Amino acid sequence: MPLAPIDEHTAVDYLVAGEAQPGVPDLVLVHGTGGSAESNWLHLVDGLRDGRRVIAPNYAGSGRTTDHGGELSLGELVAQVDAAATHAGSERYDVVGFSLGAVVGAQLAADRPERVRRLVLVNGWGTSASGRIQLQFDLWQRLHAREPRALAELLVLTGFSPGFLAKRPAHVIERMVEETLTSFQPGIGRQAALDQQVDLSATFPRIRSSTLVIGSREDHIVPVDLSRQMVAPIRWSDYHEISSGHLVIFEQPAELVSTVTRFFARPDRRTNPQPISGPERRGR
Repeated sequence: MPLAPIDEHTAVDYLVAGEAQPGVPDLVLVHGTGGSAESNWLHLVDGLRDGRRVIAPNYAGSGRTTDHGGELSLGELVAQVDAAATHAGSERYDVVGFSLGAVVGAQLAADRPERVRRLVLVNGWGTSASGRIQLQFDLWQRLHAREPRALAELLVLTGFSPGFLAKRPAHVIERMVEETLTSFQPGIGRQAALDQQVDLSATFPRIRSSTLVIGSREDHIVPVDLSRQMVAPIRWSDYHEISSGHLVIFEQPAELVSTVTRFFARPDRRTNPQPISGPERRGR
C-alpha cells in the first residue's frame, strides 16, 4: 500500500485495486471509526469497483498513516482522503463513506465540488448534539483505553441487528468479538472524540454532488432517523433503507453492493430529474 505525503508529520496510507480507466472516475472508499481500508472495504472491493479503480485511504488513526498524534479535525481527514486520491493520480472521483467515513465524505463533497462527482453516505449523521450520541462515543473512548475487549463486545452487540445475532451460536459470536478486537486501529479513541464534534448543518446545503443516503433500519449506533435527516438538506439526494444493524458492510454486504452499484449505473439526477423506480426515494 502506497503512502501519500502531506507535510513533515503526515503521510496517508491507502489501498489501490484495479487500473484507472480513461474518462471514468475512480471510486474512493472512506472507512468508519476504528476501522481501516482493509477491515471495512477489502471484502467489498470486487463488487463495488465495477471495472474501475478503487482507492481506499486510511485516515489518521488507522493503518500506517502518520500524523501529529493530537486531536483530529474533520478538515484534516478530508485533506487526507483527497491527498490519497491525488497521489494515486485521480482528478475526479466518486465517494462511498461509511459511518464516520460518511461524515468525511459529505464534508469532502462540500469542500471540493470539482473533485467529487457522486456521493454515497452509508449510516452517517449530521449532528452529534444529542446526549445519547455523546454518551456513546465517550463510552467508546473510555472502554478502548481501559477495557478494549469490553468495547469489542459492545460493538458486536450494538453493531449488528438482534435478528442477525440470534441466528449465530455462542462460539460464532465469540469469534466475532475476537475479530473485532484484533481489528481495532490505534487511533480509535481519537476518531471517537471527533465523532462527538460532528456538525454538518452548514455543510449539507453546499453539496452539489448527486447523492445517495443509505440508512440501516435496525441501527443502534447511528439511529436511522439521523440518516433520514441527512436527505432533505442535500439538493440532489435520494434515500434507501436496508434492514440491518449499523455494520451493514458485514451484515448485508450483497444488498449494500447492489444498492451502491445501481446508483452509480443510473443517469445523474442533476441532468435527469425524473423520479426513479425501485427502493430509492427522492430526498428533495
